[in-house]
Amino acid sequence: ALPIWPLSKMEIIPMPYVTEATRVQIILPLSVHDLDYVGNFLDVFTMNALDTHDNALLTLLFIYDPYDAQRVNQVDVFAGVKSMVDELEKRYADVKIPWISVKTEVPSQVKLMDIVSKKHPVDTLFFFTSVWTDRKS
Repeated sequence: ALPIWPLSKMEIIPMPYVTEATRVQIILPLSVHDLDYVGNFLDVFTMNALDTHDNALLTLLFIYDPYDAQRVNQVDVFAGVKSMVDELEKRYADVKIPWISVKTEVPSQVKLMDIVSKKHPVDTLFFFTSVWTDRKS
């Protein structure tokens, strides 16, 4: 059971110190249902982050269901997205867009955040996004 805290009790929660120089780690979870829209997201990200030399890094989180995970060596459902990333990395020599592959039947934001956060320093500032996010600045 979770402990119950009185509403009158104040608690200070440590947060990363944010300045204009703080790099934001943008996390884009992708499932097979997002494949038709990821190209547009990458175009907008390129225009608004890479072309402007924004202080943001993108990490793709490929969410495989158990069936697709078993067939990944024969038919990778994310092969097209990986090709788009390769093209971006060739066009922008100083840019690396890493990806993390996850196999899960029921993805949850908490589970995904747990996986991603283990690969970064504790003071990293994360921004979870989706292919539907309209990032203008």
